[in-house]
Amino acid sequence: MRVCDLEFDRVRRLTTPSSPAAPPPNTNPTPNCHTVWKYYCRDNFGWREYSEPVVRLIEEASGRGLKEVRFITLQNHYILNIREGFQQNAVFGFRRQIKKRPLFLSSMVLTPHLQ
Repeated sequence: MRVCDLEFDRVRRLTTPSSPAAPPPNTNPTPNCHTVWKYYCRDNFGWREYSEPVVRLIEEASGRGLKEVRFITLQNHYILNIREGFQQNAVFGFRRQIKKRPLFLSSMVLTPHLQ
């Protein structure tokens, strides 16, 4: 995903409430039109989408009102600060910006479900 920060930050969308039974990100959203969130981390090459296990961890922590969540990748330990929007390497302290964005649904996908 390649995004210009100024445009990325200015985008505003009307969203519906998140569904606790939202489908996994790799499947089509349910026709009830609940918002499905995507999480991204900015690295040296641009914005990268978090994997499904990390997204589930973030969603669970957010739902419980936690400020941060810790997780481990293949080689690194991270602290993800949900409220302030950054991921920090637990060993070296290096921080990366994170963003939460709703999954885009085109009008063609939504039209059959609108009344």
